[in-house]
Amino acid sequence: MILDWLSRLNARERLGLTAAALVILGMLVDRLAVQAVVNRSRELSREIARSEAEVAYNLRVLAGKAAVETEYRRLLAAMEAVQSEAEGIDRMKDQIDALAREAGVRLDSWEERRPENRGAYDEHFVVVRQFDSGMDGVLRFLYDVRSAPGLMRVEQIRVGPVRDTDRMRGSLLISKVFRKTETK
Repeated sequence: MILDWLSRLNARERLGLTAAALVILGMLVDRLAVQAVVNRSRELSREIARSEAEVAYNLRVLAGKAAVETEYRRLLAAMEAVQSEAEGIDRMKDQIDALAREAGVRLDSWEERRPENRGAYDEHFVVVRQFDSGMDGVLRFLYDVRSAPGLMRVEQIRVGPVRDTDRMRGSLLISKVFRKTETK
């Protein structure tokens, strides 16, 4: 039936029909094959752009690696190593007591708190419930604590004058970081 219909067409009509069939075939190939390749190419281009941005970020991070490692080694060297919590607290109390004596600060009452585990290190705390000193002694003690070896710092301070004197009274919370050592 189709062959009979095609045989009745003149040459000009056959040429038009062939051209129309080729255009339809071209559109079909474009929709099925070419668009799939183009879509995949665009997806790969976006993935490449994301990967390039990630590589650029990683290179910027890597550029700072040496500085971070240097700072890590410096801080690791500044931390004292202890075998136990008691050893850390004893060392810290001895150091605080020595600094207070040098600065002329009298520590009347103090206690230790349980150390907080921070992963690779422990942070130890000592609460000085009451101290007594002149303002110069307090300032010198605070400076000495800050500049003492071993990453010690004053976390909290409450201070007030004693009536009719040039003395100061107050309380402190002091912390110090200790590196954990492997016990064998």
